[in-house]
Amino acid sequence: MNLISKSILQTLSYSDNFLFPLTKEEIFRWLGVKTTPRDVELELKKLLGEKKVFKKDNLYFLPKREITIENRRRNKIISQEKYLLAKKTAKTLEKIPWIAFIGITGSLAVENCREEDDIDLIIVTKKNRLWIVRFLIIILGGILGIKRRKQGDTIFKDKICFNLFLDEESLKIEKINYLISRELLQIKLLFDSGRVSDRIISDNPQVLSFFPNYPENTENITNYTEDNNVFLDLINKILFKLQYWYMRSKITNEKVCLHQAFFHPRGLGKGVKNLESRI
Repeated sequence: MNLISKSILQTLSYSDNFLFPLTKEEIFRWLGVKTTPRDVELELKKLLGEKKVFKKDNLYFLPKREITIENRRRNKIISQEKYLLAKKTAKTLEKIPWIAFIGITGSLAVENCREEDDIDLIIVTKKNRLWIVRFLIIILGGILGIKRRKQGDTIFKDKICFNLFLDEESLKIEKINYLISRELLQIKLLFDSGRVSDRIISDNPQVLSFFPNYPENTENITNYTEDNNVFLDLINKILFKLQYWYMRSKITNEKVCLHQAFFHPRGLGKGVKNLESRI
């Protein structure tokens, strides 16, 4: 079996963990080897002939996994409803002046939500405003009608999970792996004040090493807006210390610092265990 066929099976195997069959275009995008759409199509035909892969309604899946077709259909409908809620939440959050970017991560980003799932959002703030923004979300969220997922919640349905906050000058993520790379590339844009979505990828170029067929933007993007307000910088630091003091006894695997905050132990790629060994 050549590298392309092997990578196709690995890619389908990864998605099968989420009961999520793939289109031909999606397979090409998420392959771990550099190739062409034509070569992928030829290898898929071979795998179909060998019955190592099956196809229905333009979706490809592994043997005896036709059940994933119905799962994707059902979850797409559920996800469309949750997307409207995410969009409404973003419209509300746009009123906070120091938010630079809002995006959807996790299962909703690929329209694969279950009924009971929450909605994962990434927030990028202006420089030195992360903890002011998070404080305002906590204080004003209930007033603005945002059902925020909190630590200890056992019911997640339709709650907003703010699992990642980044300062726009600290978009680089340490220890990039396959799972995080895929999550970053799958982010679904809700609000972007200045090409932040492009900068997330340009500041983390390692993600493209895992997916060499993904469209690459090699442009160096640094167009963030300066807000040199020393008073607000100080307020941000104070709010960081206060919030960190409050949460420090509850911290497990979360990563929390002045310019980045990864909340909930699973963070990016949450709910996924030991999947990298299958890639």
